[in-house]
Amino acid sequence: MRATAQSAFRTEMILAREAYRQRQYDDFWHHLERAHVVGQRYFWAHLVTHLWMLRFAVQSADFREAAGQLTRIMAVPLAYLSGWVPVGNTGGANVSPIKPMPVPPDLQPFFVGYSLRREIGFRLVLLCIAAALAWAWG
Repeated sequence: MRATAQSAFRTEMILAREAYRQRQYDDFWHHLERAHVVGQRYFWAHLVTHLWMLRFAVQSADFREAAGQLTRIMAVPLAYLSGWVPVGNTGGANVSPIKPMPVPPDLQPFFVGYSLRREIGFRLVLLCIAAALAWAWG
């Protein structure tokens, strides 16, 4: 994760956890969604945001959200391996997991130079190399 994105992700997660501790759940969810927007292109950050969303859904007995988060947690590895993530998506079960959404203006600098095609192409090249190596050694 780029240092600037990592810093923004950390800040949003700190603010989310603090709001959670203070039982300010609207603020918690707001910062968690922002952390998801910044972190969804990175495996661990993406997984962490969905785990926190699941934790909150279970605590709130929101079974629709919990089911949505379980589905998203299972999809994190595939999203990472494929390189495809819907930019700006806030990650909650109230939105389609494949729907791109507008990135908040203050988070837009973290997406400068981001190219979905380049991400998918890079992953495809890595997959081809891995397949070729597996075939050669198999």
